[in-house]
Order: sequence, then C-alpha cells, then structure tokens
Amino acid sequence: MDLMLLSLLLLALIPWIIARLTFRFWVKIGSLWALVDKPGPRKIHQEPVSMAGGLTAMAASCVLFAGLLSFKHGNDPVDMQSFPFFLSASLTGGIAFFILGLVDDIKDLKPGKKFLSQLVLVLIMCCWVRFPLFEQAWMNVLVTALWFGIVLNALNFLDNMNGLCCGLGIVLLFGFWGLSLFSKTVDAGASSLLVVLPVCLGGLLGFLPFNYPKAEAFLGNSGSHWVGYWVALSSVIAGRGLMQTALSTEHSPWTRLLPVMMLLLVPLYDLISVMIIRLKNRKPVYIGDTNHISHRLTRIGWSQKKAVAIIWGLTALTLVVAWRMAFVMTNKEIFH
Repeated sequence: MDLMLLSLLLLALIPWIIARLTFRFWVKIGSLWALVDKPGPRKIHQEPVSMAGGLTAMAASCVLFAGLLSFKHGNDPVDMQSFPFFLSASLTGGIAFFILGLVDDIKDLKPGKKFLSQLVLVLIMCCWVRFPLFEQAWMNVLVTALWFGIVLNALNFLDNMNGLCCGLGIVLLFGFWGLSLFSKTVDAGASSLLVVLPVCLGGLLGFLPFNYPKAEAFLGNSGSHWVGYWVALSSVIAGRGLMQTALSTEHSPWTRLLPVMMLLLVPLYDLISVMIIRLKNRKPVYIGDTNHISHRLTRIGWSQKKAVAIIWGLTALTLVVAWRMAFVMTNKEIFH
C-alpha cells in the first residue's frame, strides 16, 4: 500500500474510534442543551432527533488535533509556514464556525445575523489564506471570501437528508487530500492538509453510521458548518497549491483551479439551481425549501437512501475527474 494512503488510514483511525465510542455521551450532552431537531413543514422526520452529530465529529477530531499540537518540534521557529501555525490557525477557524452553527442550533439565529457572522469569520480567515490570483491583496481577499462563503453554504444547504452532508464531506475532503498530494512539495499549506484532513475524515466516518441510512442524530448547523468550513478551506489551499505547481506550464491561473471546481461540481450545481428556482418563485434565497437535488431525486421515485447514495456517487465521479485533470496539468503521479 502507498505510504501516503497508509498514513491517511492511521491518522483517521483514532478519531474514528473516539467518535464511535463517544456518540451516546454527546447525545446526552446535546439533550441538556436542547440540541434536538423537531418535526416541521420542511422536515423529513416525524419525531424529534438529536443534533449531536457535529459535537461527535468535531470532538473526536479535536482530541487528535490536541495531541498533534502537543508534540514538540525542536527549535524550529513557529512561523506562518510551519505546521503548528497551520494547525492552530485552521483549527481556530473550524471551532469558530462550529460555535456559530451551535449557537444557531440553540438560538435559531435570524438569517441576517447568521450571514453577518459568517462574513466576519470568512474575512478573518482570508487574511491568512487566499487565492494568489491578483497582484492586489484586497482583490485576492475579496475573491477568496466570496468563494469561501459560497462553498461553506453549499454544504450547509445540502444538510437536508440522512447522511448527505456528512457523506459528501467525507468524499470531498478525501478528494482535496488527493489534490494536495500534487503540490505538497511546493506549498506548505498543502503539505499540512495531508495531516489535518485525515483527522477530520476520521471523525466524520465515525459518526456516519449513526446518520445513515437511519438517523439516530443529525449533524445540525454546528456539524454542517464544521464540514463546510473544512471543505472550503481545503478548496482554497489545494487550489493555491495547484496554481503554484503548474506555474511553469501554459495553463492560466484560473485554468489551474478547474480541478477544484470539478470536485465541487455537485454542491455548486445544487446551490446555483436552488437559488435560481427561489428567485423565479420570488422567494427569499435564504429561506429553505424542497428543491435541492436530493428532493428532486425523491420526487422522481428514488428513496431517500438511494438519492443520497446517488449524490455521493456523482461526487466520487467528479473526484476521479478532478484528480485526472490535476495530473494532466502537473504531470505528477501521486500514488506509486
């Protein structure tokens, strides 16, 4: 087995075990915080369901993250290119978005307050990591912030059926882990992702059996924000790495981002199509409905279980295409 695949499995194993063992504990904690999703007009469940999935996945990953941070790195300086800085900064962002989602689960924030909070957090993140598309730093921040917000909410929107967002997060994070392999030698962030993403994957994999096909618990907004954040961050860093790797080729900066866009094709299509439908129906774009891909698949006769599996499968196909595109652009083999 390739050494990189082995390291992925080993890094994912601990949070997977922790998530499996601590799920019931977090369900009890969630009940104390009223983390329960009650049935409603747009809900597919008929009884209250715990929203402790985000707590389960996040906490399981953070245990290993804390262990990684505790390791001493000799006398190496902790600068913005170092792994300790990357892990600290990215984890801080992930926890901040998780807390925002948790507050939304408990308080049911108004769309305006939620969007403003997302915007502030996104702008802070983009001062640290951004696409190097323009000479002007402010333009890079603006474009990256817009992209980050779109990807984050595309994943949030798809948290509408058992296992859908969690499973998509697993496929997408694995996809960005693979894309990071193409640029690990030229981008410190891409190299750090190879360690960080398996830990996130392990937490989500540990929770998925409790969420699909039958849901003992949902991710909740806290969980979908956690997933959306890591997918968005990974897309920026993997995209930046691909741009740097392909600098010596004839490909333009925008062309080098095509593998990232291909990998995110399904959630981006869902977001755009839903927005168009809502605008045509003269409804606010921030009000949820049942016009997502998953809902449309069930309306043509597929069960919810199969609809979710189809979307996972389509995303897996885009993963293969994205990896192939990255190989063509960089001419680098990632598995030997």
